[in-house]
Amino acid sequence: MKRVRLLVIDSHEGFWQQAAPKMRSEAPIDVAVLPSVTPDTLAQVDALSADVVAVDIAFPAPAAVELMGQLAWRSPAIPVIGLCDSVDDARLSLALAAGARACVGRDASINQIAHTVAEVANGGFPLQQDLIRRPSLLNELVIELQRRLRGSLIHDPSAAPVQRCPLTERELVILEMVASGRANKEIAESLEIAERTVKNHIANILDKLAARGRAHAVALALENRWIGKREQKTVALEGAA
Repeated sequence: MKRVRLLVIDSHEGFWQQAAPKMRSEAPIDVAVLPSVTPDTLAQVDALSADVVAVDIAFPAPAAVELMGQLAWRSPAIPVIGLCDSVDDARLSLALAAGARACVGRDASINQIAHTVAEVANGGFPLQQDLIRRPSLLNELVIELQRRLRGSLIHDPSAAPVQRCPLTERELVILEMVASGRANKEIAESLEIAERTVKNHIANILDKLAARGRAHAVALALENRWIGKREQKTVALEGAA
């Protein structure tokens, strides 16, 4: 069996220190790890001649999605996998949008991760099965695809992307955190506000964007570059809660 060269771009080095030896001996998969994204990351991918590249989606997520997109479209022969702590609808949406062929959680067994890598290396598309097992998300994606196709075919003005961001600065910060995979409790602790307040903000975000759920709201914000492409700065949030 041909050995697979897996390049992992992930800050969870401890996890891979345990996983890599087992994958090397049993899969067989050779693992190289880059702990951070730098301006030289794409050149390092070329230098390491990887068969598969796995990227941590929470780098934060918008930066990781951009990197995955660059890898997926720049080098289509090298399949990309999205990494996360645990797979959910938001992670699957981000991985799909970035051109990934699979999305796998670090909470999966090492054997499961190795199986996913091997399947992707052999031309498989595990993300398809993930979507089939999540009918609500698949339905959401089909509706969005139909909306876009309708707009392109009949020039439906309602299908054009909204350019002006309707969200407040506080709401954008919270949506960034949602995109990076944080739960409501984690967002509340980080911003030093009540969890109920976070839920209210997210409800307002969904209402303003007419989004069908958190994953859809993140997808809309990434598409319109309201998050991820905004100027990176420390936001003053006095009295915004």
